[in-house]
Amino acid sequence: APIAEWFAEDGIAETEIEARLIDAADRHMAEKAVRLGPDIMRMAEKNLLLQVLDQQWKEHLFTLDQLRQGITLRAYAQKDPLNEYKREAFMMFENMLATMRETTSMVLSHVEIRQPEDADSRGAAPANNAGN
Repeated sequence: APIAEWFAEDGIAETEIEARLIDAADRHMAEKAVRLGPDIMRMAEKNLLLQVLDQQWKEHLFTLDQLRQGITLRAYAQKDPLNEYKREAFMMFENMLATMRETTSMVLSHVEIRQPEDADSRGAAPANNAGN
């Protein structure tokens, strides 16, 4: 495990470990793209990104609604509620984007996409179960 060896190296900086990890992750994703083919990889990326976007956007809207309900308390602290809402909503949006990038990258790096085998092997299995 080269990663374990990196941590054992004397005098290696955190930034060097981070750079090596990023390089290893990039190589892993490039190998996966070559193995699957660019079309399948792009389709998987698009589908995953849409799923993550859908989930994160729903959570973001729910959180914005909660923020809107509680923002009036800021008036008691002598702060403009509208400006506070805008500021916090923007920070929440940026957090949502970062979470989307992180989740998409994590899932893409771990998921194994199986390509369908030839039609003969797929067609044989259901025929055997049909008589049961």
